Amino acid sequence: MQQRQAEPAVGVQSAGINDSTQQQSYAVLLARAMRSPFFSPLLNKPGCPPPYTNVFTGARLSGGTATTCALRKIPSEPPPFISNTAVPNAEVLDLYNNLDTASNANGLTQFFLGGLTQVQMIRRAQPTFVSVWIGNNDVLGAATDTANAGDSTKITPVASFQARYGALLDSIAAAGPQGGVLIGVANVTAAPFFSRGATYWAIKNGLVPGAAFPPTLTISANCAPIAAGIPGARGDSILVPFPYGAALLVAASPPNNQPRNLDCADTVAKIVVPKELLRLAGTVLAYNTFISAQATAHGWAYLDPNGKFATLTADTSQ
Repeated sequence: MQQRQAEPAVGVQSAGINDSTQQQSYAVLLARAMRSPFFSPLLNKPGCPPPYTNVFTGARLSGGTATTCALRKIPSEPPPFISNTAVPNAEVLDLYNNLDTASNANGLTQFFLGGLTQVQMIRRAQPTFVSVWIGNNDVLGAATDTANAGDSTKITPVASFQARYGALLDSIAAAGPQGGVLIGVANVTAAPFFSRGATYWAIKNGLVPGAAFPPTLTISANCAPIAAGIPGARGDSILVPFPYGAALLVAASPPNNQPRNLDCADTVAKIVVPKELLRLAGTVLAYNTFISAQATAHGWAYLDPNGKFATLTADTSQ
């Protein structure tokens, strides 16, 4: 029997997706390493939407916008099936249900899968091997919420996650794969989307060679690291989302020169505060404990991506 793979991992990069980013998906690279036929629903350039080329100005590839969509590439020979069934912004529920009121089905669900669910497309592929990396979006949206970073009401409750993930695996198992790998949820609090409040404090106080903030940007003392010994310091446990921090910096820099302050108090909705940080990290841990147990129960492999991410975070040469 020829080995077939089905894997949900779509290839979004820089808030965009096109045929180039899709070909860099781990799923494509894994299939290549396993010498398995693998078919992705590729998008034309510049993308749908095009990736950012400048995150500060919001410029996107080929002058596109967040609503630009170049639609699907038409292959000269239609593939027998779609191997990469992933759709951007999917949560666990979305892999097997496009119509639930909590579903995140979107235009790319139609473009990629023709209205099928990801599991339905997996069944069409009749895979001998599957890899599943899903669950990040069940917690990521809470962490990156622009109005209230770390909003715990937007986290999929652990019990709901477990029920949905279990139903998902039952649906995939019905397709009869001979093996597979489940990949754990990434620690969203370690994403480079965030900087520690302590980092802002260190730059402002001249502790980061080659980096400086304009005089009109002030950093409150509560953003200092605990080791600084400043009463109320908590900057180690504060996450500042890039859009919020960048907006403060742009406003305080020439030619604007407007006074701005970063404060690390619980009352600042735009940052992730310690209690929210704990909730996010605890949720990821609970998700992954369940995913690991499910991998064992199905006789599949389990990969925790967070060890590699931690290594990258500690590598100052990156």
